[in-house]
Amino acid sequence: RLEESGYASTINVHELFQAGLADEAVLRAWLADLHFEEYLPLFVDAGYDMPTISRMTPEDLTAVGITKPAHRKRLKSELSKLHIHDGIPDFKPVDVAEWLQLLNLMEYTTTLLSQGYSDIESVTDITWEDLEEIGIKKLGHQKKIMLALGRLKRLHSSGKRLSSADRRASSELLEPASSYPTPKWLEGSSGGSPGPPPHQDHVIITRPRRSPSGDALNTGELRTFQ
Repeated sequence: RLEESGYASTINVHELFQAGLADEAVLRAWLADLHFEEYLPLFVDAGYDMPTISRMTPEDLTAVGITKPAHRKRLKSELSKLHIHDGIPDFKPVDVAEWLQLLNLMEYTTTLLSQGYSDIESVTDITWEDLEEIGIKKLGHQKKIMLALGRLKRLHSSGKRLSSADRRASSELLEPASSYPTPKWLEGSSGGSPGPPPHQDHVIITRPRRSPSGDALNTGELRTFQ
């Protein structure tokens, strides 16, 4: 059987994106190379793009309707080889509208603003259940938003640690650390300031504790989105 043969994709997804192919065209080519063309409508209808697909778990694959264990296993194996950016900004956007624009989810701007999520700080309170309740139903969009929220929380936590370090550095008359150059994937994008280089590990959301001195510690309950 094909799904048990060990056949691997020969498509270089990164090169297809560099050549200017649209996301759905890249997805179509990748699935066709794996002989899984029948799954294209499942991914498209669920609102998944290639960067978010690359972070799917076996549970995510099941949720979109891929019920054959052997197919899920092959797809998960191939997903781990894609090595493409997750499409989520590594800096804190100025507002909700810019954040959604960077995620290519501008259609939800009015939805979030009407629900009282008027600034970046407020959206970090959103849960998966909240997305369902306010009408964001597509699984791929939910996945991308939750990954992006995890990134925002990580940046917020890092910012607190950096602020504390800057205060100590100033008191000791130390020179501030130099900033990172703008990543290539952000060149030409609108708004925002550069952040750390793209993070390839799973996004981790934490509920930080505080030390006696008041600094946030990056420990506590962990929830991982792949």
